[in-house]
Amino acid sequence: MKELRKYYRIKGTPEEIYAALINPFAIALWTGGAAEMKEEPGTSFSLFDGDIEGINIAFEQNSRITQEWFFGDQEQKSI
Repeated sequence: MKELRKYYRIKGTPEEIYAALINPFAIALWTGGAAEMKEEPGTSFSLFDGDIEGINIAFEQNSRITQEWFFGDQEQKSI
């Protein structure tokens, strides 16, 4: 599995940004596609109408979200 770390400056409070990344309705607004997300380690998630799927590993409220991603039909973890 590859490891990918990206850092971006986003205008907003940590609370606003974290909420936009865990709320499926907010995710759908900024991705333009259906999303499934629960703020619970071990749960699966789906973004961009299922083009990206994965497992939620850990959550640090308003600070960090750790996930394993799978792209399309790949069986192996992508990142």
